[in-house]
Amino acid sequence: MKSDTVLINLDIKIINTLLDKYERSRIFHDENKRKIRISLKLSDKPFYHYFADDGYLYKDLTNKYLEELAKENLIIFQYEDGELFEISLNLAKIDEAYKYVNRLNLSSFYDELINFIDKNYLNYSIISQNFLQNYRNSLLKRKNPYSNISCLDDLNKIIFGIDAIYNNDQDIFMRNFSKKYFLDSKYLENNLSFYKKIIEDNSDLEFDNDDEFLSYFHIFKNPHYTFIKNGLVLNINGVRIDLDQLNYEISLSDEEIDKLEIEEIRLKKLITIENLTTFNYFNNKNYIVLYLAGFPNTSKIKLLNKINEKNNLECFHFGDIDKGGFDIFLSLALKSEINFHPYLMNEKVLAKYHDYCLKLTSNDILRLEKAKNDTKYEIFKPTIEYMLINNVKLEQEAIDLEDFN
Repeated sequence: MKSDTVLINLDIKIINTLLDKYERSRIFHDENKRKIRISLKLSDKPFYHYFADDGYLYKDLTNKYLEELAKENLIIFQYEDGELFEISLNLAKIDEAYKYVNRLNLSSFYDELINFIDKNYLNYSIISQNFLQNYRNSLLKRKNPYSNISCLDDLNKIIFGIDAIYNNDQDIFMRNFSKKYFLDSKYLENNLSFYKKIIEDNSDLEFDNDDEFLSYFHIFKNPHYTFIKNGLVLNINGVRIDLDQLNYEISLSDEEIDKLEIEEIRLKKLITIENLTTFNYFNNKNYIVLYLAGFPNTSKIKLLNKINEKNNLECFHFGDIDKGGFDIFLSLALKSEINFHPYLMNEKVLAKYHDYCLKLTSNDILRLEKAKNDTKYEIFKPTIEYMLINNVKLEQEAIDLEDFN
């Protein structure tokens, strides 16, 4: 019969529609303690045939479905003038309603996640702890901001991923890292933006792009090389390389950095440069110049320490005048244990190049306000205050180095 085809699984559709309304309601989100009804009128979508011109074909079967649901105590009938006009979800049988349609009971699931977090969150890294606490707060409001968490195993995998990234201290290719920790060489690549956002949202870290994020945690998409020029004589496997005679930069692989020896240092100053364009046009011959390419990896730190091992070089870092540039400077100084000085990264440069400055984003302002009160950023505090007052930041490529030679 036509009615049998149109109304197939109507009982499932009715309960799912009621549960959808329940999960959107204030009572589900614990925002309203007073009793409210989760109800459907017979004129609502699941019953659109009920009052149609050919409704007589469907009423008997519709009523049969409704009576079966009422017998299960899943719904309650509401009458008006002796006529059925509305059905309500029986909130006392909410668990049974979820089971009837084989649907995840979100409230019970959220309670399970909250219980897990309460018992285990201290076992993880500080970033995972922050993530779990923030996630718990959302769950208490009966909200799940992560569509990729639909069971406890999903949450465990995410925490495991956060900690694997956060605790990694050895240079490794992204696909090797992914295979090692997730048994899937493309897992991190496919979920990179998710982990980047999770870590940024639950720490004071901020990254301009995926490569910067990965390199901070010693993870790399491809083999990487270190560019260096001026003032050094190197020896690699018995081959002597005089950078001054070459008169151009050379690139060193990680393996070459491991093997090289410093035969001679002819200069008293060394500078690392954040961006490649600036490295290429930085021609001050009084400096050994190394292209940093964002956060320093293990090999760059190793090379810097080899150069500075027996020499009291005056060391500088030249980067963008923004929160990311400050973080790279601090990471470089911390990992190398070298006393670096900022180079052209102050409020005077911002004032001189005001017309080339970019406006701060709302996220820039939030992070700079936090950094201003963090002693870790004390060396940049006057610059940060100037940036906030004048709503500016500056990329190092905008600076004309001829102005300072």
